[in-house]
Amino acid sequence: MQIQPIVLSPRPEIPSLDRGSIFFVGTATTVIRCGGFTILTDPNFLHAGDHAHLGYGMTSERLTDPAVDVEDLPPLDLCILSHLHGDHWDRVAAAKLRKDLPIVTTAHAAAGLREQGFTQVHALGTWDSVRVVRGGQGTGELRITSTPGKHAPGLLNPLLPPVMGSLLEWADEKGALRFRLYISGDTLVHDDLAEIPRRFPDIDLALLHLGGTRLFGVLLTMDAKQGIQALRIIQPREAIPIHYNDYPVFKSPVEDFLKAAQSAGLKTRIHYLRHGDTYDFTVPEERTRVWRPAPRPALSSEREEKPAAGVWKALGGGTAGAVALTALHETARRVLPNAPRADLLGERAIDRSLRALGRRPPSGPQLHRWALAGDLLSNSLFYSLVGSHGGRKAWLRGSLLGLGAGLGAVVLPGPLGLGSRPSTRTPATVAMTLAWYVAGGLAAAAAVNGFAALARDGG
Repeated sequence: MQIQPIVLSPRPEIPSLDRGSIFFVGTATTVIRCGGFTILTDPNFLHAGDHAHLGYGMTSERLTDPAVDVEDLPPLDLCILSHLHGDHWDRVAAAKLRKDLPIVTTAHAAAGLREQGFTQVHALGTWDSVRVVRGGQGTGELRITSTPGKHAPGLLNPLLPPVMGSLLEWADEKGALRFRLYISGDTLVHDDLAEIPRRFPDIDLALLHLGGTRLFGVLLTMDAKQGIQALRIIQPREAIPIHYNDYPVFKSPVEDFLKAAQSAGLKTRIHYLRHGDTYDFTVPEERTRVWRPAPRPALSSEREEKPAAGVWKALGGGTAGAVALTALHETARRVLPNAPRADLLGERAIDRSLRALGRRPPSGPQLHRWALAGDLLSNSLFYSLVGSHGGRKAWLRGSLLGLGAGLGAVVLPGPLGLGSRPSTRTPATVAMTLAWYVAGGLAAAAAVNGFAALARDGG
């Protein structure tokens, strides 16, 4: 879908489309200059020691300083924002960027930015495009297209803000395409990425959000391995890794990606930028008159059905794991004196949450039933990750996810104000807590593999 063009004020000088540059500020923040347009991406200007808000009450302390502050930026024409997270749009950006700065982003982020007083916000759905031109100057244009992004695996993806990648295309005054730049956004590798090079072949340069962000063991941005996979899919001529060392939740060092790229035999040339570095590039001469993306090839009904089947398989496995875990907890607490009491933790969480909202919590058996229902729902979603990759390595994934959840159940209740004794009363309590969650993960893996076997037998 075409969005109303962004019309910028004319400039006295005639811009050149022969060269461009990428200035790396830090995190996913860059300043892109090309064809007379100056573009800011994902502004994160917090300093070392400041905390970025990641949602659900979680924060992460920044480890680095930005190369420049907002006040030191050149005059900006627009901003591209991949999604609304505190390490991509922070309180400094909200307070100090001018309120009439054109911002291209997702519909979810656009709503939040308008609440902050920004007046020129342009929301794009996946594959939507917006043209950027200068009024009164026939000096070419920029087109920005939203590309698919997936911030979390499986059924956890809806719990995070929607994210988009961006495909930027510069054309000269004759309408000839001159340069294509892809910005991944905070995405994992997923099937829809393959559609990008089909629609937009011959991408000149890619900015990859890496870092291998993990929360509670769940991968949320590409690590070194996925970064290489993304390059094989997108096939840009050149690539620059960004978003790699600024927060402790970034678990995959950029050095791992650089080593992997060196040994992968890629045709893509990798350029490593430190904070404050600039990469200068040359825009090729006119190479094609093609401007509009090629139409999307029709998908077979078999391919369309696969994502739905995968979701149901993952959800079924997650439910099996959650039921097994709840059955273990409820049985053990009745017969073992030192059994963990996940039910008490759930009841306390519900009680605290409802009181914080000014609501009166239930008590007695009703509160217990609410806690069991909440545990079943949340654990079903969590264990659905076991089947998030089509069941491949389900046993390993179930074991690791179960162990991670068990460690969280031991470590987190105290700091969250729920009390630590229900899961740490004795060493035996700790051991059983870990064992029950691992058992839940293995039950989820068994269910996922069972569903896969049924599908093969039925197919």
